[in-house]
Parts: sequence; structure tokens; C-alpha cells
Amino acid sequence: MTPETLSGLIAQLAVENGRVMLPQMGAFVVETAPASFSDKGFTLHPPYRKLIFRESQGDGTLLYDALSRQERISLMQAQAEVAAQVRHIIEELDEDGQAELPALGKFKKTLSGTILFVADEDLDVSGELMALDAVSLKTQVKPGPLSERETPSGWEPEPVPEPDVDSEPEIELEPVSVSENESGEVPDPASEEDSRRRMSPAGILAICLAALCLLAVMLFYLGVFFFPDVLDNLLYSEEELDLLSFFGL
Repeated sequence: MTPETLSGLIAQLAVENGRVMLPQMGAFVVETAPASFSDKGFTLHPPYRKLIFRESQGDGTLLYDALSRQERISLMQAQAEVAAQVRHIIEELDEDGQAELPALGKFKKTLSGTILFVADEDLDVSGELMALDAVSLKTQVKPGPLSERETPSGWEPEPVPEPDVDSEPEIELEPVSVSENESGEVPDPASEEDSRRRMSPAGILAICLAALCLLAVMLFYLGVFFFPDVLDNLLYSEEELDLLSFFGL
């Protein structure tokens, strides 16, 4: 049994069964990846299947049976040949840190002792999905030069008549009339704006009242802070002041 024979059996059994065990190392599993977009969303890639490796324990009955039928040997002999190939892979991992299965991929061993598998770029385990191609959503029509565009046979553009400069109509501008006041004088815009800015007597009176109210409020608060006794004498009688003093108010 050669490494190429082992790689071919693993790929075949993985596609047919979705999972195949490599004794003393782990299992090869086929997983389906969903459709995806690339090229900023302008290219749609169909779903595909990929081969991954997981370290696990199990027997290689499926692999033994396939090798026995293919090579027409007994199960015990098939088991011995598979075990020999596995030992060779483990020895290469211990010595070089990596081992290759032709046309399938490479095993790599990390510093922590974990075994990783990198599938070969040309490996295709998609099965019935392998016939699907990526779909581009970009438009492929590009306008060519005007001379290369197709035109109906026998068609010629109609000539465009040249404009007659002498026959162009003259445009008369009518003078804009300015409204006059009763005295016949044209109103001055500056004087109109000054008249709008002048305030009516009612407005002046409202401003004065508001100022007086604000002044009264300010005087009240000043009296509360600086002359509290005077305000108490104005607001309360002597008896009320005695009661307030008695209760500490």
C-alpha cells in the first residue's frame, strides 16, 4: 500500500460517507459551507464542502474494508498495511513536524502536540456541488465608441436647420414703475426702515412696567437679606412677633 493509495481511499470514503477514521490519529470529516459573497457583494459563490481533520479515537473498519476490496486482500492484511502507513506518518510528525498525504493535504504538529490538517488546494470533495460556478452580479455591457454602434441599414440622420440670425425677434424691456406716495414723491427706503424701527407708545409703556416690576422684586429680596426686622414689623403685629420669637421662628 502506497501513500497515494491511502489518500485516494480517504477522499473517496469521505465523499461517500461524510466521515472516515484513520486509526490511532483521528477522523476526516466532510463539512458543508454555505453560499457566500465576495468582491464587495458582487460575486456569489455557491455552497461547497471541505475536508477537515479532528483528533479522536476509533477503529478503521471502513478503511480496512475498502482497502481489502480494492486490493483483493484479507482484512488482517489490510489492517497491517494501514497501520504501517499510520506509523510512518507519526514518525514524520515527530521528526519534521509535518507529514504529507499526496493529493490530500498535510499534517502539521504544533509545539503543544496538537495535530492540524491543511487540505490540498486542488482537493475537491464537493460531490454534486462541484458543477456549480460563481455568479457575478456585475453588468458586463460596456458602451463602445459612437462610430462602432450598430444603426439600422438605410437610416440617415435628418439635417438640423441652421438658425437665421437676421430673423431673431427683438425683445423689448418694459420699464418698471415705482409707486409714489400721495404727495407725488418717491418714498425713501431708508426712511421706511426707520419708521418700522420706531416703537409704539404701548410698547414703551409695557417695557417700563416690566422694569418697575423687576426693580420691586429686587428691592424685596434685598430687604429680606439686609433688613429682615423692618419687614417683620411691617408684616406682623407685636403679639405675632412674640409668638414667632417664642417658637424660634
